[in-house]
Amino acid sequence: MTCEQIERFVAESIARGIRWDRIRLLGGEPTLHPELLAILSMLRAYRDEHSPSTRLEIATNGYGRRVRRVLAGLPPDVIVIDTRKTGRVQPGFRTFNVAPQDLMSYRWADYRNGCWIIEKCGTGLGPSGYYPCAIAAGIDRIVGYDAGRRRLPDDADSLEDQLARFCRLCGHFKQTRDAAVLGPVQSRSWRDAYARYRATPPRLTRY
Repeated sequence: MTCEQIERFVAESIARGIRWDRIRLLGGEPTLHPELLAILSMLRAYRDEHSPSTRLEIATNGYGRRVRRVLAGLPPDVIVIDTRKTGRVQPGFRTFNVAPQDLMSYRWADYRNGCWIIEKCGTGLGPSGYYPCAIAAGIDRIVGYDAGRRRLPDDADSLEDQLARFCRLCGHFKQTRDAAVLGPVQSRSWRDAYARYRATPPRLTRY
């Protein structure tokens, strides 16, 4: 996301009088963003002037010299959530690219219910707008539904239409934890989605 988009998010939050419990920066790897410090500066100003109880967090895998160097230079009031990755294999990671809609055991699932991430992490904002979680924003980048809300959703907006579209593709919706894997694992929906993306990456409307 750009500084201009973060500025818009801050303006929307102030206009609505919203005091966020937590704002967490995610990736990919957020420490690799070239404007990370500028983005943090805007978010810290919002917190200090409008929402002093807001927790500012950054989620990182902590892997590599560059990442560690950036983390060492962060303001002390930014909370670092570090998974401390030590190599290319992440043990116990869920098979995200196994879509529940491809599994017989989820044939009758009501995807509007979402999963534990909705409750734990809350609303996500990506370059194309607001989603029920940040993961849905990443899925949209690949599948090209262009379904992001272009303005901050109001309290009456359940985002159930987005849940119904994205949760059926998201491996996090599965209620069981997968064993560690040593290579890519993809179900049919994701193999097809990545093939379409490689052929013609979708162009989403910018937030």
